[in-house]
Amino acid sequence: MSMLKKVVDAIPIVESMKNVVSVSKPTQRNYFCDHLDGKFKQNPSGGRVFTIECVLRGEPGSCYAGDHTVEFRFDKIQENTVGVHFLSAIHHTSVEPETAEVRYLHKPYPTDFVTAATYITSLLNSDWKSEHNDKHIQGIEAYAPHRRHPELFAASWNAEWFSPVFLKAVQQSDFSTLFNEAVPGKVWTFPVLSEKACDLILNEVDGFNSTGLPCTRPNSMNNYGVVLSDIGMGDMVRTLFKNYFHEISSALFPGPGSDCNTNHSFTVRYRTDEDLGLDMHTDDSDVTVNICLGKDFEGAGLHFCGFIDEADHRKSPKQVRHRKGHCLMHRGNLRHGADNITSGERQNLIIWMRNSEYRRSLLHFSPDYVPETTPPDPVCVSFTHDRDYGSFKKFTEKNKNLKGAGWCPPRGYEYPEFKADQVDFR
Repeated sequence: MSMLKKVVDAIPIVESMKNVVSVSKPTQRNYFCDHLDGKFKQNPSGGRVFTIECVLRGEPGSCYAGDHTVEFRFDKIQENTVGVHFLSAIHHTSVEPETAEVRYLHKPYPTDFVTAATYITSLLNSDWKSEHNDKHIQGIEAYAPHRRHPELFAASWNAEWFSPVFLKAVQQSDFSTLFNEAVPGKVWTFPVLSEKACDLILNEVDGFNSTGLPCTRPNSMNNYGVVLSDIGMGDMVRTLFKNYFHEISSALFPGPGSDCNTNHSFTVRYRTDEDLGLDMHTDDSDVTVNICLGKDFEGAGLHFCGFIDEADHRKSPKQVRHRKGHCLMHRGNLRHGADNITSGERQNLIIWMRNSEYRRSLLHFSPDYVPETTPPDPVCVSFTHDRDYGSFKKFTEKNKNLKGAGWCPPRGYEYPEFKADQVDFR
């Protein structure tokens, strides 16, 4: 009996299990990470790797109460191993933060679908607490009485929240006239959200900020913003990610952008008295969705340079301006930075789309760096990441402590005239 038939035959059994809400049909992945050599490959005809998505429930009163979306992965070459990824936000010592993959601590890997589903439902309803998850749930519950727009906390989107142009393209599965290639081969822009949707989200985020409740920084570089799953808006963003951007990502960025199955979503805020801009960097994503929510502002554009695994990744800067309701979409490994805001306030909704198959591969963990042949353009250098920043720009009082701490370009990949910043330890 084929592995696919075994899994299909097990679906009714899993559906009948306690705390199983729903089970999808098997779906073939377009690309996968081959465990035999660590390479990221196109799935062959006939589907070597396929997945099933389930909604599993943690019972009321349990540590992980509520519904959780979980992906079960099957590889015909690994017939006795079932991989599991959490697609909805969860904090657990058995879940790898980078890939959302379940690690079977002190237990053998499950050998079939039923065993795997049984293990995950028992995990959700166990008394194995996570302090991080407890804080996550407490944060959502603390903000719940203060919600200004309850409709933003459901797993659905109203048609009026979308730009009519975007909605028409999605409904017809025809994006030919939607995309504007702002930076050839690198960045695409298009309208997504209506004015009303932008204002609703802004008002909700401002409402959260006004409560004074604690919040986690959205990432390692931005100081101001909100992680949306931490205030209860994770389901809404996941619907946007899965039902709308999933198809677009696969079309624009085949390979790493195909089959993205998890996301980290947050808002960022720039003001003249807070974060002015953002140093050159790459994102911890495989594909980034960046939607401008407003408000009124001057400056604060984005500069894009090159891909991190190409010789010109610190060359040829191109500036792109933000427009309210419009999206910028690009690969996460594209170097970019936010120009300083000169007046007003800008807030953006950021969705870091992640592909668990790609993130398990050597292509992600060990990119094929290419030596630089000429010095970088000054616009593209980073005081956070670059070893030669001081050759092109002056360090300031705010960033001088980062002098000499960079990694880029990697040793052995420097251009001929390269000169590393020297740190005076006196």
